[in-house]
Amino acid sequence: MRNQRLWAVAFSLVLLVGAGTLAVRARDNTPSSPVMAMVDMNRVFQASDAPQKLAQKTAELEQQALQKLQQIDNAAFLPLPELQELIRLLARATPGPEEQTRLKQLQEMADRHARRFQMLTDRGALSDAERKELADLTARQRQMAQVLPRIREDLQADVAARVDAVRRDLYARLREVVGQVAREKGVTQVFSAEALVYSVNDLTPQVIQKLKKP
Repeated sequence: MRNQRLWAVAFSLVLLVGAGTLAVRARDNTPSSPVMAMVDMNRVFQASDAPQKLAQKTAELEQQALQKLQQIDNAAFLPLPELQELIRLLARATPGPEEQTRLKQLQEMADRHARRFQMLTDRGALSDAERKELADLTARQRQMAQVLPRIREDLQADVAARVDAVRRDLYARLREVVGQVAREKGVTQVFSAEALVYSVNDLTPQVIQKLKKP
C-alpha cells in the first residue's frame, strides 16, 4: 500500500515537472512584441527615379491620346457604324495585327470621304444625287463637331486612369524596398508617416540610401 502511495507521489512529481517544462516551452514560443517603425513614402518616392518614370509615362500616354483624338477627328466623314468601329479599335491599348489592318482600312476610307467632300464643295453645279451626298457628308461633319468634346473627355479620363495605375505600380515597387530594409532591421510592422504621428524608428533614410545603391 505504501509502495502504491510512493508511486502515486512520484507520478505526480513527473507530471508537475513535465507541466513546468511545457510551460517554459510555451513561454519560449510566445511571439515577441512587434517592432514598429515608420516611413515617409512621399520622401522615398521623390528620392527615387519614380517621378521621372511617371512623368515619362504620362507624356507618352498623353501623346497617344492626342494621336487617337486626331485620328477620330480626321474620320469625321465616315458613316456612323464605321466611325463607331474606329473608335472601339482606337480604345484598345494594344491592337493586334488584324485590328491594325482594319484601322488602316477605316482611315483610308475616311480619307476618301474627306476628298469626296472637298471635291463636292469646290464643284459649282451638282446633280441631285451629289447634293444629297454633300448634305450627308456635311451632317456627319457637324455630328463629329458635337461629339468630339465628349470623346476628348473620355480619352483624358482614360489617360488619368492609366497614369494612376502606373503610380500605384511604382509605389508597390518602393514598398518592396521598404520591406527589404524592415527585414534587415528586424522590424515587423511599418506604418506610413501619414498614419503614424511619431516613431523613434524612422526607416526613411535607410530606404532612400538603399534606393541610391547601384
